[in-house]
Amino acid sequence: MGSGAVATGRFVQLGGFTNYLRNAGYRSILAKYQHAFTDALRSQFVADFSRYLANDYALRALNANNAKLLDSWVSLNSLGASKTLLTNFDGTTFDFLDCHRLLQEHNLFQNMGTASIEQMTVLNRYTRSGNYVLFPQRGEFPELVLNMNQVNFDEYQRLSYQLTAQALRTLRNTNRLFRDVYVFRGRNYTLRQFKQLFHSTASTDIPLKGFQSCSKTTATPLDFMGKSKASPSNLAALIPDTDLSRIINDFDNYVIGKNQDELLVDVMLKIKSKNGIDIDDISDWGTNLGPVRHANEPNPAVRIQLEVLLEEGMFRRTNITIMEFPHNPGKYYIEVTLEELGTPLPGRGY
Repeated sequence: MGSGAVATGRFVQLGGFTNYLRNAGYRSILAKYQHAFTDALRSQFVADFSRYLANDYALRALNANNAKLLDSWVSLNSLGASKTLLTNFDGTTFDFLDCHRLLQEHNLFQNMGTASIEQMTVLNRYTRSGNYVLFPQRGEFPELVLNMNQVNFDEYQRLSYQLTAQALRTLRNTNRLFRDVYVFRGRNYTLRQFKQLFHSTASTDIPLKGFQSCSKTTATPLDFMGKSKASPSNLAALIPDTDLSRIINDFDNYVIGKNQDELLVDVMLKIKSKNGIDIDDISDWGTNLGPVRHANEPNPAVRIQLEVLLEEGMFRRTNITIMEFPHNPGKYYIEVTLEELGTPLPGRGY
Protein backbone atom coordinates (compact mmCIF):
# COMPACT_ATOMS: atom_id res chain seq x y z
CA MET A 1 0.00 0.00 0.00
CA GLY A 2 1.40 3.42 -0.96
CA SER A 3 2.05 6.18 1.60
CA GLY A 4 -0.92 8.20 0.28
CA ALA A 5 -3.28 5.26 0.86
CA VAL A 6 -1.90 4.76 4.38
CA ALA A 7 -2.33 8.46 5.11
CA THR A 8 -5.87 8.53 3.76
CA GLY A 9 -6.58 5.53 5.99
CA ARG A 10 -5.54 7.62 8.96
CA PHE A 11 -8.22 10.13 8.04
CA VAL A 12 -10.79 7.35 8.20
CA GLN A 13 -9.49 6.21 11.57
CA LEU A 14 -9.83 9.77 12.89
CA GLY A 15 -13.49 9.81 11.99
CA GLY A 16 -13.43 11.87 8.82
CA PHE A 17 -12.36 15.30 7.67
CA THR A 18 -13.96 17.48 10.35
CA ASN A 19 -12.78 15.29 13.20
CA TYR A 20 -9.27 15.31 11.75
CA LEU A 21 -9.18 19.09 11.79
CA ARG A 22 -10.44 19.13 15.36
CA ASN A 23 -8.06 16.46 16.61
CA ALA A 24 -5.06 17.97 14.88
CA GLY A 25 -5.57 21.26 16.70
CA TYR A 26 -7.34 23.31 14.06
CA ARG A 27 -10.37 24.27 16.17
CA SER A 28 -9.93 28.01 15.72
CA ILE A 29 -9.70 27.83 11.96
CA LEU A 30 -12.35 25.16 11.55
CA ALA A 31 -15.17 27.60 12.32
CA LYS A 32 -13.60 30.23 10.08
CA TYR A 33 -13.40 27.97 7.02
CA GLN A 34 -16.16 25.43 7.53
CA HIS A 35 -18.47 27.27 5.15
CA ALA A 36 -15.65 27.71 2.61
CA PHE A 37 -14.79 24.02 2.34
CA THR A 38 -16.76 23.04 -0.70
CA ASP A 39 -16.76 19.36 -1.63
CA ALA A 40 -14.04 20.04 -4.20
CA LEU A 41 -11.82 21.98 -1.79
CA ARG A 42 -12.41 19.39 0.94
CA SER A 43 -11.30 16.62 -1.42
CA GLN A 44 -8.24 18.61 -2.45
CA PHE A 45 -7.30 19.30 1.16
CA VAL A 46 -7.57 15.63 2.07
CA ALA A 47 -5.48 14.64 -0.94
CA ASP A 48 -2.82 17.27 -0.23
CA PHE A 49 -2.53 16.97 3.51
CA SER A 50 -2.72 13.20 3.57
CA ARG A 51 0.84 13.40 2.28
CA TYR A 52 1.77 15.30 5.43
CA LEU A 53 0.36 12.48 7.54
CA ALA A 54 2.56 10.00 5.69
CA ASN A 55 5.71 11.96 6.55
CA ASP A 56 6.67 12.19 10.22
CA TYR A 57 8.88 15.24 9.73
CA ALA A 58 6.19 17.09 7.82
CA LEU A 59 3.52 16.12 10.35
CA ARG A 60 5.59 17.52 13.21
CA ALA A 61 6.29 20.66 11.21
CA LEU A 62 2.64 21.08 10.31
CA ASN A 63 1.44 20.71 13.88
CA ALA A 64 4.05 23.19 15.12
CA ASN A 65 1.97 26.02 13.68
CA ASN A 66 -1.27 24.07 13.09
CA ALA A 67 -4.06 26.50 12.29
CA LYS A 68 -1.77 29.20 10.91
CA LEU A 69 -0.34 26.89 8.29
CA LEU A 70 -3.77 25.73 7.25
CA ASP A 71 -4.70 29.40 6.93
CA SER A 72 -1.73 29.87 4.58
CA TRP A 73 -2.61 26.75 2.61
CA VAL A 74 -6.20 27.95 2.06
CA SER A 75 -5.05 31.47 1.17
CA LEU A 76 -2.39 30.37 -1.31
CA ASN A 77 -4.69 27.77 -2.82
CA SER A 78 -7.37 30.39 -3.35
CA LEU A 79 -4.81 32.62 -5.11
CA GLY A 80 -3.97 29.80 -7.52
CA ALA A 81 -0.47 29.07 -6.19
CA SER A 82 1.30 26.24 -7.93
CA LYS A 83 0.47 22.71 -6.82
CA THR A 84 4.19 21.99 -7.07
CA LEU A 85 4.75 24.34 -4.13
CA LEU A 86 1.71 23.21 -2.16
CA THR A 87 2.14 19.44 -2.40
CA ASN A 88 5.89 18.79 -2.34
CA PHE A 89 5.76 17.34 1.17
CA ASP A 90 9.40 16.61 1.93
CA GLY A 91 9.63 19.67 4.13
CA THR A 92 9.75 22.23 1.33
CA THR A 93 6.01 22.79 1.33
CA PHE A 94 6.13 23.37 5.08
CA ASP A 95 8.82 26.01 4.50
CA PHE A 96 6.74 27.64 1.76
CA LEU A 97 3.62 27.76 3.95
CA ASP A 98 5.60 28.96 6.95
CA CYS A 99 7.15 31.78 4.90
CA HIS A 100 3.68 32.91 3.85
CA ARG A 101 2.48 32.69 7.46
CA LEU A 102 5.38 34.83 8.66
CA LEU A 103 4.99 37.51 6.00
CA GLN A 104 1.25 37.64 6.62
CA GLU A 105 1.65 37.74 10.39
CA HIS A 106 4.02 40.71 10.20
CA ASN A 107 2.07 42.52 7.46
CA LEU A 108 5.02 42.40 5.04
CA PHE A 109 3.17 41.93 1.76
CA GLN A 110 3.88 45.60 1.01
CA ASN A 111 5.54 47.62 -1.78
CA MET A 112 5.03 44.74 -4.21
CA GLY A 113 4.05 46.55 -7.37
CA THR A 114 2.47 43.88 -9.55
CA ALA A 115 4.43 41.00 -7.99
CA SER A 116 2.25 38.16 -6.72
CA ILE A 117 1.87 36.83 -3.18
CA GLU A 118 3.34 33.56 -4.46
CA GLN A 119 6.42 35.32 -5.88
CA MET A 120 7.03 37.30 -2.69
CA THR A 121 6.66 34.15 -0.59
CA VAL A 122 9.20 32.26 -2.70
CA LEU A 123 11.54 35.26 -2.50
CA ASN A 124 11.37 35.12 1.30
CA ARG A 125 11.87 31.33 1.13
CA TYR A 126 15.06 31.93 -0.85
CA THR A 127 16.46 34.16 1.91
CA ARG A 128 16.09 31.36 4.46
CA SER A 129 18.49 29.19 2.49
CA GLY A 130 18.94 29.55 -1.23
CA ASN A 131 21.23 26.57 -1.76
CA TYR A 132 18.46 24.44 -3.23
CA VAL A 133 18.52 26.83 -6.21
CA LEU A 134 22.14 28.02 -6.02
CA PHE A 135 23.85 24.63 -6.10
CA PRO A 136 22.29 23.58 -9.44
CA GLN A 137 23.03 27.05 -10.83
CA ARG A 138 26.71 26.80 -9.92
CA GLY A 139 26.97 23.23 -11.18
CA GLU A 140 30.01 21.18 -10.24
CA PHE A 141 31.70 21.26 -6.85
CA PRO A 142 34.15 22.81 -6.62
CA GLU A 143 32.52 25.27 -8.97
CA LEU A 144 33.95 25.58 -12.47
CA VAL A 145 33.49 29.32 -12.66
CA LEU A 146 33.84 29.65 -16.43
CA ASN A 147 31.72 26.62 -17.33
CA MET A 148 28.29 27.89 -18.36
CA ASN A 149 26.59 24.61 -17.53
CA GLN A 150 23.05 23.70 -18.53
CA VAL A 151 21.24 24.02 -15.19
CA ASN A 152 19.62 20.75 -14.11
CA PHE A 153 16.68 21.71 -11.89
CA ASP A 154 14.02 19.37 -10.62
CA GLU A 155 10.44 20.62 -10.93
CA TYR A 156 10.41 22.32 -7.53
CA GLN A 157 13.79 24.01 -8.05
CA ARG A 158 12.87 25.22 -11.53
CA LEU A 159 9.60 26.75 -10.38
CA SER A 160 11.29 28.36 -7.37
CA TYR A 161 13.96 29.86 -9.62
CA GLN A 162 11.36 31.14 -12.09
CA LEU A 163 9.22 32.76 -9.39
CA THR A 164 12.26 34.35 -7.72
CA ALA A 165 13.54 35.75 -11.02
CA GLN A 166 10.04 36.97 -11.97
CA ALA A 167 9.73 38.69 -8.59
CA LEU A 168 13.06 40.51 -9.03
CA ARG A 169 12.19 41.66 -12.56
CA THR A 170 8.72 42.83 -11.54
CA LEU A 171 10.03 44.69 -8.49
CA ARG A 172 12.34 46.77 -10.68
CA ASN A 173 9.28 48.92 -11.30
CA THR A 174 9.07 49.85 -7.60
CA ASN A 175 11.30 51.95 -5.38
CA ARG A 176 13.07 48.75 -4.34
CA LEU A 177 15.33 49.07 -7.40
CA PHE A 178 18.99 49.72 -6.51
CA ARG A 179 20.54 51.40 -9.55
CA ASP A 180 23.99 53.02 -9.73
CA VAL A 181 24.57 52.26 -6.06
CA TYR A 182 27.34 50.02 -4.70
CA VAL A 183 26.42 46.83 -2.85
CA PHE A 184 28.80 44.35 -1.25
CA ARG A 185 29.20 40.58 -1.31
CA GLY A 186 31.81 38.47 0.47
CA ARG A 187 32.86 34.95 -0.51
CA ASN A 188 36.01 32.94 -0.98
CA TYR A 189 37.51 31.48 -4.11
CA THR A 190 40.30 29.01 -4.71
CA LEU A 191 43.40 30.55 -6.22
CA ARG A 192 42.52 28.92 -9.55
CA GLN A 193 38.97 30.28 -9.51
CA PHE A 194 40.21 33.76 -8.63
CA LYS A 195 42.76 33.80 -11.44
CA GLN A 196 40.21 32.52 -13.98
CA LEU A 197 37.70 35.22 -13.09
CA PHE A 198 39.69 38.27 -12.05
CA HIS A 199 43.28 38.04 -13.33
CA SER A 200 44.46 40.70 -15.76
CA THR A 201 44.72 38.06 -18.49
CA ALA A 202 41.05 37.16 -18.04
CA SER A 203 38.26 39.04 -19.75
CA THR A 204 37.18 42.20 -17.98
CA ASP A 205 33.59 40.97 -18.36
CA ILE A 206 33.06 38.44 -15.57
CA PRO A 207 30.35 35.72 -15.44
CA LEU A 208 28.85 35.21 -11.98
CA LYS A 209 26.61 32.15 -11.68
CA GLY A 210 23.61 32.03 -9.36
CA PHE A 211 21.69 34.76 -7.57
CA GLN A 212 24.05 37.23 -5.90
CA SER A 213 23.05 38.07 -2.32
CA CYS A 214 24.62 41.39 -1.40
CA SER A 215 24.47 43.88 1.46
CA LYS A 216 24.10 47.65 1.50
CA THR A 217 27.15 47.84 3.80
CA THR A 218 30.50 46.07 4.13
CA ALA A 219 29.82 44.89 7.70
CA THR A 220 27.99 41.69 6.76
CA PRO A 221 30.42 40.42 4.08
CA LEU A 222 33.39 41.31 6.29
CA ASP A 223 31.92 39.14 9.03
CA PHE A 224 31.30 36.25 6.63
CA MET A 225 34.82 36.44 5.22
CA GLY A 226 36.30 36.71 8.70
CA LYS A 227 34.78 33.30 9.51
CA SER A 228 35.86 31.65 6.25
CA LYS A 229 38.39 28.86 5.84
CA ALA A 230 40.80 31.11 4.01
CA SER A 231 44.14 31.16 5.77
CA PRO A 232 44.94 34.41 7.66
CA SER A 233 48.33 34.44 5.96
CA ASN A 234 47.08 33.73 2.45
CA LEU A 235 47.68 37.28 1.30
CA ALA A 236 50.18 38.37 3.93
CA ALA A 237 52.86 38.50 1.25
CA LEU A 238 50.86 41.13 -0.62
CA ILE A 239 51.21 44.59 0.82
CA PRO A 240 47.84 46.45 0.82
CA ASP A 241 47.92 48.17 -2.50
CA THR A 242 45.75 49.93 -5.06
CA ASP A 243 47.99 49.65 -8.14
CA LEU A 244 46.38 46.98 -10.33
CA SER A 245 49.47 45.97 -12.33
CA ARG A 246 51.59 45.70 -9.17
CA ILE A 247 48.87 43.65 -7.41
CA ILE A 248 48.64 41.18 -10.28
CA ASN A 249 52.42 40.84 -10.47
CA ASP A 250 52.64 40.24 -6.71
CA PHE A 251 49.76 37.77 -6.90
CA ASP A 252 51.45 35.79 -9.70
CA ASN A 253 54.63 35.54 -7.63
CA TYR A 254 52.64 34.57 -4.56
CA VAL A 255 50.83 31.60 -6.11
CA ILE A 256 53.97 29.92 -7.46
CA GLY A 257 54.29 26.44 -5.96
CA LYS A 258 50.95 26.60 -4.13
CA ASN A 259 47.99 24.23 -4.59
CA GLN A 260 45.66 26.45 -6.54
CA ASP A 261 42.64 24.15 -6.03
CA GLU A 262 42.91 24.04 -2.23
CA LEU A 263 44.22 27.38 -1.04
CA LEU A 264 41.40 29.89 -0.54
CA VAL A 265 41.38 33.68 -0.71
CA ASP A 266 38.71 35.98 0.67
CA VAL A 267 37.14 38.25 -1.94
CA MET A 268 34.87 41.25 -1.41
CA LEU A 269 32.79 41.97 -4.51
CA LYS A 270 31.97 45.68 -4.60
CA ILE A 271 29.24 45.79 -7.22
CA LYS A 272 27.71 48.84 -8.88
CA SER A 273 24.14 47.60 -9.12
CA LYS A 274 21.99 48.04 -12.19
CA ASN A 275 19.04 45.75 -11.43
CA GLY A 276 19.51 44.84 -7.76
CA ILE A 277 16.38 44.70 -5.60
CA ASP A 278 16.20 45.78 -1.96
CA ILE A 279 14.56 42.87 -0.12
CA ASP A 280 15.63 43.77 3.42
CA ASP A 281 12.05 44.22 4.63
CA ILE A 282 11.01 40.65 3.66
CA SER A 283 14.33 38.87 4.14
CA ASP A 284 14.62 36.18 6.79
CA TRP A 285 17.77 38.05 7.89
CA GLY A 286 16.32 41.54 7.49
CA THR A 287 15.24 44.47 9.60
CA ASN A 288 11.76 43.06 10.28
CA LEU A 289 12.34 39.31 10.52
CA GLY A 290 15.97 39.04 11.63
CA PRO A 291 15.24 40.00 15.27
CA VAL A 292 12.25 37.61 15.28
CA ARG A 293 13.79 34.61 13.58
CA HIS A 294 17.38 34.98 14.76
CA ALA A 295 17.15 36.68 18.12
CA ASN A 296 20.06 34.60 19.45
CA GLU A 297 22.48 35.79 16.77
CA PRO A 298 24.81 38.14 18.69
CA ASN A 299 26.23 39.99 15.68
CA PRO A 300 23.80 42.66 14.41
CA ALA A 301 25.49 42.64 10.98
CA VAL A 302 24.50 38.98 10.63
CA ARG A 303 21.08 39.23 12.25
CA ILE A 304 20.16 42.13 9.94
CA GLN A 305 22.02 41.85 6.64
CA LEU A 306 20.38 44.69 4.66
CA GLU A 307 20.05 42.42 1.63
CA VAL A 308 19.98 43.49 -1.99
CA LEU A 309 19.51 40.57 -4.41
CA LEU A 310 20.94 40.51 -7.95
CA GLU A 311 20.37 38.00 -10.72
CA GLU A 312 23.26 36.04 -12.18
CA GLY A 313 24.83 37.50 -15.31
CA MET A 314 27.82 39.38 -16.68
CA PHE A 315 29.71 41.93 -14.57
CA ARG A 316 32.52 44.23 -15.70
CA ARG A 317 35.69 44.35 -13.62
CA THR A 318 36.85 47.93 -13.05
CA ASN A 319 39.34 47.63 -10.18
CA ILE A 320 41.15 45.27 -7.82
CA THR A 321 42.53 46.30 -4.44
CA ILE A 322 44.30 44.39 -1.66
CA MET A 323 42.74 45.30 1.70
CA GLU A 324 43.47 44.49 5.33
CA PHE A 325 40.61 43.34 7.57
CA PRO A 326 39.76 46.34 9.78
CA HIS A 327 39.52 44.32 12.99
CA ASN A 328 42.03 41.60 12.15
CA PRO A 329 45.48 43.06 11.43
CA GLY A 330 47.65 40.79 9.34
CA LYS A 331 44.75 39.18 7.52
CA TYR A 332 44.01 40.40 4.01
CA TYR A 333 41.28 40.14 1.44
CA ILE A 334 40.94 41.17 -2.20
CA GLU A 335 38.34 43.78 -3.11
CA VAL A 336 37.13 43.47 -6.70
CA THR A 337 35.04 46.33 -8.04
CA LEU A 338 32.45 45.28 -10.60
CA GLU A 339 29.65 46.86 -12.60
CA GLU A 340 26.47 44.85 -13.18
CA LEU A 341 25.79 44.78 -16.93
CA GLY A 342 22.34 43.19 -16.85
CA THR A 343 23.41 40.68 -19.52
CA PRO A 344 22.25 37.06 -19.00
CA LEU A 345 24.67 34.14 -19.08
CA PRO A 346 24.59 31.99 -22.23
CA GLY A 347 23.54 28.35 -22.44
CA ARG A 348 21.80 28.05 -19.09
CA GLY A 349 18.57 26.48 -20.30
CA TYR A 350 16.17 28.47 -18.13
